[in-house]
Amino acid sequence: MLHYSPNKKSYYWLLTLVITLWSVRIASANTDWKNGSAFITSQIGTLSYRNFDGAKISIQQHDIIEIGGATINTEKDSQLYLALTNGLAIGIGPQSEAQCITYKQQPYKVERQGTKYEPSTSILKIAFQSGTIALSCPHLSPLTEMRLILPIGELRLHRGTCVIQCTPSATNITAYDGMLTFYYPNGSEREFIAEPMSVRITPQSAKLGRIAEDETDEILEDNLLKLAQATEYAKNRVLFRVSNRGDVPQLPQPTLVVPNSYYQQPSARPYEFVKD
Repeated sequence: MLHYSPNKKSYYWLLTLVITLWSVRIASANTDWKNGSAFITSQIGTLSYRNFDGAKISIQQHDIIEIGGATINTEKDSQLYLALTNGLAIGIGPQSEAQCITYKQQPYKVERQGTKYEPSTSILKIAFQSGTIALSCPHLSPLTEMRLILPIGELRLHRGTCVIQCTPSATNITAYDGMLTFYYPNGSEREFIAEPMSVRITPQSAKLGRIAEDETDEILEDNLLKLAQATEYAKNRVLFRVSNRGDVPQLPQPTLVVPNSYYQQPSARPYEFVKD
């Protein structure tokens, strides 16, 4: 039979209490998760958008959509730019296929919001099959889980802007700004990719846990550069804010940032005040 001293009893009681409280905290936190949404800052050309039920939905610029479970297919002439409530922007290039497996976010209070850092915690997982996609965010929360699931591994953006181009033969990853991590499918190897690195990974090299080619010294293709810049611009076109409703945590709502050119337009009703 085991005998515990008073000190040991106190230790085990305290340990049990800590574990119990931590479990309650986790369970409570899990109930706070809400479906995150995205604001369409720009849409060009023809594309297909299917929701989590597989139903085809018509979307247009400035729509607010829940992207969790949705599948997006762009055609040869189309592009889509989204600003998400966690501060991330997504640019999807022509002839691309992306499925948002999940996007959840914890509501937050008005005093936590800001323009630079993510004020909440979010979970975003996107399966990207083929085409070109750009991701941009100045700084995600360290607790946020942002994963781009690729045919040859997974990518996590920490901050900055990156462009990923997927073909059956290879995946090209460019850190246009900031830093990201690529995880090989074996689960034990990974690559830290920071600005201005550009790497090429093939299905064969991914199995070996290494890049196929370092393309950092090569000039980024013009269409990829424009996609990265447009995605950076997309996140600056809309601000997400929660209203001041006391201590009740909320999900943010979008406010479109009007470009400066709007204020430079001539008045539709020109007039002036004249002193008598």
